Formats: sequence, C-alpha cells, structure tokens
Amino acid sequence: MPDDATNPVESPRHSLTAADAAAIDALIDAGMNPAAVPETHRARANRARDLFNLLGTPTLDAGDDAALVDVTLARILRLAPAGYADEPELSPEDVEAMDAYFAAEQRLDRVPSVLRDRAARVEAVGRLAAAGEPAPHSAVLIERTLARVPVRTRIPQQSVKAVLGGFRLTDLVSVAAVLLISVSVLWPVLSTWRTHAQRSECGMNFASLASAFGLYSSDYRDQLPVATAGFSGGSWWNVGGGAGLSNSANLFRLPKLNYTSLKTLACPGNPTARGGPCQPTDDDWSCISEVSYSYQNMFAERRPSWGRGNATVILADGSPAIRNALAQRDWVPLQNSANHGGCGQWVLRTDGSGHWASTPVVDGDNIWLTDEQQQVVDQANARLRLMGLEVRSIRFFQTTPVSDHDSFLGP
Repeated sequence: MPDDATNPVESPRHSLTAADAAAIDALIDAGMNPAAVPETHRARANRARDLFNLLGTPTLDAGDDAALVDVTLARILRLAPAGYADEPELSPEDVEAMDAYFAAEQRLDRVPSVLRDRAARVEAVGRLAAAGEPAPHSAVLIERTLARVPVRTRIPQQSVKAVLGGFRLTDLVSVAAVLLISVSVLWPVLSTWRTHAQRSECGMNFASLASAFGLYSSDYRDQLPVATAGFSGGSWWNVGGGAGLSNSANLFRLPKLNYTSLKTLACPGNPTARGGPCQPTDDDWSCISEVSYSYQNMFAERRPSWGRGNATVILADGSPAIRNALAQRDWVPLQNSANHGGCGQWVLRTDGSGHWASTPVVDGDNIWLTDEQQQVVDQANARLRLMGLEVRSIRFFQTTPVSDHDSFLGP
C-alpha cells in the first residue's frame, strides 16, 4: 500500500512523436513492408520494423525451445527472493491499521476513522487469503489493470511451431513469470495476515477462559479447576490418564462441567487440537497433540487460588518442555510455545489478566520450569560462564511446584 493513500503516484506516460506515429501508420498500411512506405517515412518505418521484430519470437528447433525455457526459468528464479531473505514489509501506518483492525475484533466500524481506509484494504486482502473471493469493486480494478497493460503487436510468422492454438510459448513463459513474482510478493503479506488472525483468535480464547475460571472459582470457593485432591503417582504429563494421573484432566474440568467449550480450549495454531463436543463420559483429552494450552500443575501441596495473593500465571500456550521430553529431545530453557511459530505465547494470571509474552520468563519466573529446575539451570550457568559458556539445552525432569506463586505449566 502506498505511504500516502490519498495521493497515489501516477504512472509515467509516454507517447510517440507525430513523425514516428505517421511512419508506423504508413508501415501498417504498406502491410509491414518498408519498401512500400513513401520515401518521407521510409527511414523511420525501417527503425519501427526493427523494433517490432524484437517483439516477435523467431522459430526454434525443439532442442532450442527446451534451452530457451530452461534459461528463462533460471532467470525468473534468480529474480525471486531466496528463502524470503529480504521479505517485503508493511509500512508503519499499515501495521498500525492491521493491529487496530484485529483489536476491534475485525469490525471496520470500530476502527478509528484515521485508520479505517487502510483497515478496509487489510480486510480485502484477508478475504483473498481466507476464501479466495474477489474483493468489492474487483471488476473495476480488473478493468483498470488491463487498461494499463500495453497490447503487444505480434508480427505474423511463417512457421507455427511455437504457436499452440493462438498462444505463444513466450506468452506462457511471461504468464509464469508474472505469477511467480506475484506469489513471492503476496505470500509474506498473506502469511503475516494469517499469523495475526490466529494470534487474535487465540487471545479471544484466553479472554473467554478468564471468565470461565472466574465462574468456576465463584462456585468452588476461589479454587482453580482440579479433578481430584491427590496425585496417584506416575507421570502427570500422561494425557488421557484421567483424574489423579494427568494434569490435563484438571483443566478438562472446565468443559466437562460446561464452564467453557473444547473449541475455546483449542488454539487455532494447533492443527490437531480437539474442538468437538465434550461427552459426559470424557475426563481428559486422549493425547497430548489434542491439548493446546498448558495449565498450572495442580499436584502440588500448595496451589494458587483465583483472585487471591500474587498474580500467578496459570495458563499459557502449550509448553515446549513437556513435548520435547516426550520426544526425548533436549530443550532450550527460553524456548517459546510452538502454537504461534515460536514467536511467543498468550498467558493468563490468577487476577484474570492476560497478555502476549514474547518470552517464557514472566515477572522473573520461567513458566516452563519450577523454581527448583530454574535453580539448577542458574547454578550450571554460573559455572559455565567462567568458561565463557552457558546452558544451551536441558533434559526435562519430573517435579512439582513448591509454592503457590511458582508458575509451572504443563502438559
């Protein structure tokens, strides 16, 4: 989008001189034969014929056709940005308009008037990404675009080897080049739009879950959801184990008791999340891939309460620590959730507040680690720094929080 939407830059315009226009007319009247053009226009007609010849494609043998295609595609690929190393970026005004649009829950009438025009264009691009339907006034846009595309004069050729049904090989290569370049420019913009949309939808889930936690706590004396009073042993990250065996079963109390739905507990960034109806016999998700959000470990002696004491983080996008532990992989202590491409995670505190966190360290507490685990990492770092090193990865080990203000989320 242009930086100044109200004053678009006009495209440069070019026109022939009167003498050149007359020479071209005479050349066309002479059947593209410069020898039949009057003497006064013959020199200019010869130059025009030479230029027209550049627009045509000479007949090539089959082997030369293949070589031409290979060379052309190689040049096209060279023009495309490798790996999007230098991706196009939105202007600050468009970024502000996009943020305002999603903050207004994708309602144009709620966007400030100064940003509404740009937000409308964001919405139009979004419709293309989501459904592929044409934006309003697309017919007018198509007509305006085609009016600016110059019609290329093609010189009749004696051979038809390079012509298939009136469509030339050069036309096919040109269309492929336009499509390739268009996709390389539009794809990063559409990807950014999808990322913002998923993050916004996930944030609305957390707002709804804050209400669900509040309703539950008012019915259960400020307590957070818990399926059983004690831990029956084993590994609390074994999703599907049920009450007393899996920490996810504690969070599952919210949809089981109709305080919220499984759809609200499904992050749009998790393609395997379960979002269907909750059956009366269900006590837990069936596997960890269905779980989108990690919940405070409730198998501790001291648990946080809703609306009391310190504002402790009790919910966030899925923990990478548990998932890497199950896959027997090392884990980076500052690694973000995979729900949003590793860019960050939504978090919810016991005071009902929530926000986007670009790091798992919230208020000085790593929400993926207990205080005990964090102490082990800090001690290892203290020794390694003497050698100019630091902890790059750790193996997750089972433990539970030791205080009601120690955030430790899983699975």
